[in-house]
Amino acid sequence: MRWSQRSPWILLAAGIGASLAAGREARAQTPSNQTPSNTNVAAEALFEEGRSLVAAGKVAEACPKFADSERLGPSVATLLNLANCWERVGRTATAWATYREAASAANAAGRKDYLATAQRRADGLAPKLARLIVTVGLLALKRQLGFTTLTPHIGERYEQAGTVVIPLPHPSGASSWVNVPAHRVLLERALALLGAELRALWGTNAMVRSA
Repeated sequence: MRWSQRSPWILLAAGIGASLAAGREARAQTPSNQTPSNTNVAAEALFEEGRSLVAAGKVAEACPKFADSERLGPSVATLLNLANCWERVGRTATAWATYREAASAANAAGRKDYLATAQRRADGLAPKLARLIVTVGLLALKRQLGFTTLTPHIGERYEQAGTVVIPLPHPSGASSWVNVPAHRVLLERALALLGAELRALWGTNAMVRSA
């Protein structure tokens, strides 16, 4: 397949000696003595759907396709496409974290070409990141995201201008919010999201738990 000089996918592959068409070939390869599993076939189909949607200018619709493809059949090429997709729709922090994940996978696979690409793209996004904001309580949530209720947003992850926002309830002992069992479940989910963001940002084994 030939790629246009204007294609952003060429930019993703620039400097590694191959376009993402080569990534597609690597994505689809199966050892000659093996038959592709149904899962691999589904992953490849989703990958191709994502590529088609991008070609049609439907980038926002393509991102979930790449994400589902990666979930079914992990691939460095898919991660690079997914990261580029997130970057194009303005989810800068998510794109940065995905490029880092791609770099780690490429390093494990011995793919120095993909490793260099992933690191370069992650480094290019780093100055644009405000990293992470944790809002505590309704007032902070309202000021940051404009929401007027707290509970529906605890346990959710938001991204605003390249910054990930994780809402948490106020820890004040005067509040009975955390005493509701269903709210405790939401809080644990929020803390799990926060821990995942910290690990993605700093590459640590950070753990965040409720008291």
